[in-house]
Amino acid sequence: MEKLGVSYFAMSFEFNRSSYVNYSKIYTVYKKKVGLYETILGVFVLFYQLMKCDVIHIVSDFGIPSRLNRIVAPLLYSRKGIKYFITFTGSDIRDPEIELSINPFFKHAYHNPLYEGKYWETSENSYKHQSFFATKGFRLVANPEVVPFVNKELFRYSFLSFHPSCNTIDLPQSNSGLIQSKKVRIIHAPTSPVAKGSQYVIAAAEKLVKKWPELVEFRLLSGLTNAEYQKELVNCDVLVDQLIWGWYGIASQQALELGKVVVCYVSDFRLKMVNDCPIVNANIFNIFDELESLVSKWEYSFEKISIESKRYYNRYHLPARVAQVALEFYKQ
Repeated sequence: MEKLGVSYFAMSFEFNRSSYVNYSKIYTVYKKKVGLYETILGVFVLFYQLMKCDVIHIVSDFGIPSRLNRIVAPLLYSRKGIKYFITFTGSDIRDPEIELSINPFFKHAYHNPLYEGKYWETSENSYKHQSFFATKGFRLVANPEVVPFVNKELFRYSFLSFHPSCNTIDLPQSNSGLIQSKKVRIIHAPTSPVAKGSQYVIAAAEKLVKKWPELVEFRLLSGLTNAEYQKELVNCDVLVDQLIWGWYGIASQQALELGKVVVCYVSDFRLKMVNDCPIVNANIFNIFDELESLVSKWEYSFEKISIESKRYYNRYHLPARVAQVALEFYKQ
């Protein structure tokens, strides 16, 4: 937005910060701890910024509305002349009944009692969260992951936009793409192990290492800081993201930027919304075969996919492009 000559202020009420995100340009309310003082200060800062803005764009119902509704809502949505936008990110409005109907693999997570979204991902909650914003005049900015869940009676018109993402450390150009190593390095971060199908990823990767010990290295990433994770991403060749949800996350976007090979399950319904997606489309049943196919013809596979990955990232996720698209619908 800065490069487009637009002033902005970003703030986060997240309790648990993601290792994928760089918060250096975001006012983080709960940076060190969660307490009453931090909450009051955060609300004060929010109201101060509201007095100066023309557009309010909330990302995820897991933020302000769900935690501070009774305090914030009466003032947040009362100013006239402001344009309001909401972007849901996935689990905040995922309707399991709809996902089960379009995604043949979702049942393997949803029916698992340890599934991370078991208690808040319901049809009732999906409607409630959407209704809260729709009845207050919010316009919806949807990414492909949540499009199937959008209630068209509540949001009769919505904008399609992709998540802006970029790596958060300065990288020499030589570090992008293929790592000059004797082994193909595969990484996976089990941040939501059931939803991502991590057990299938680990089993397939370990089997691959056992079969091709001289060609394959596998690293399971857990408990890393953002900087540590970014370095692992730079030094890998293949990122295996999620095999069940039916769309790819921030980790995949950052890997695409670097020209890495991304392995992930993208459902047919969502795949139709993008052109020339370079992601290796794998699922919990064929993940080993897909990884072995990559390794067996690595030099040819990598060169082609790496070029396509960077091109795809620039088309859909480059922050400057996403900001330009956002500015266009802000002005409408």
